[in-house]
Amino acid sequence: MLNRYELAVLFIENRRAYVVVTAVHAAPCLLGRIFSDREKQIENGGLDGLSVE
Repeated sequence: MLNRYELAVLFIENRRAYVVVTAVHAAPCLLGRIFSDREKQIENGGLDGLSVE
């Protein structure tokens, strides 16, 4: 049986690993979404309301 401190350390380490894994898996999706949104904005008359010539 683990004491509370050991459980807390395990929880924090697992949570950190979970965050790293989800960040690695989510990064390509988020970057793809950002770039596709930016391309749509440029096609629709510019980024942030600026005209693109």
